[in-house]
Amino acid sequence: MVCNSESTDVLSTWLTWVKEECGLNPSKFMVDCSVVETEALKQAFRSLDIYYCKFHVDQAWERKMRQLHNVAESDAMRKSLNGILNALSDEDRGLKWRVFTTNFSPSADAFIIYLGKWMEPTRLVKWALYLRSDYQHNDTNNLVESWHKTLKSQYLGRERNLRPDDLVHLLQGVVDIDFRTLYFKRLNNMIPQKLSSYNVKEKAKTDAVDFNTAQTMVILNTDEQKVYPYRRSPEPWTMVSTAFY
Repeated sequence: MVCNSESTDVLSTWLTWVKEECGLNPSKFMVDCSVVETEALKQAFRSLDIYYCKFHVDQAWERKMRQLHNVAESDAMRKSLNGILNALSDEDRGLKWRVFTTNFSPSADAFIIYLGKWMEPTRLVKWALYLRSDYQHNDTNNLVESWHKTLKSQYLGRERNLRPDDLVHLLQGVVDIDFRTLYFKRLNNMIPQKLSSYNVKEKAKTDAVDFNTAQTMVILNTDEQKVYPYRRSPEPWTMVSTAFY
């Protein structure tokens, strides 16, 4: 979609078109904590789990905290905030939230009021990791963000006012050809797959799982005669495969 403004109506219209014309019927969607995107998804898909990207939730909290507090105060609160964000259960989150409000009130009352809005049930379900199910531990949309950054910097030259025909030419011609070429090369081991240091560690942990144990992690979920394989691990660090929703 190419548009000069991002509004709920515009996004909802486009998403509805994609749903009806392309058969898009997701069960889960991840956004950047955007109210506009959230409302558009609700309008286009009546039954959908909407998740907030963990990185962007953390970024929003960090930005607000640094807006209201100096460096020393922010450093003192950051560990507690990370504990809340990575809570393992509702009880764990509630306990850590109560400890945070006790330890940093009244000096951080304005920030506590801000965070309190994130604790409301309708918003909590979108960012609390322990409330997510069958999501393969994909807590961020950073892979998409990374590709978006590459698209804007390497191909679009960070131009914001390209003519529509120029943009279509770049996307359909240069970008599409480069993407397919790169995919073909990596699929056929012609170039190595680049992994981050974090992914290298995760891959090592995954490779350490023996074959028989890995087989027990595979579950089949059927939906309208289609089979979607996903792999669910009992350990939070093991990601055997990317999920398909």
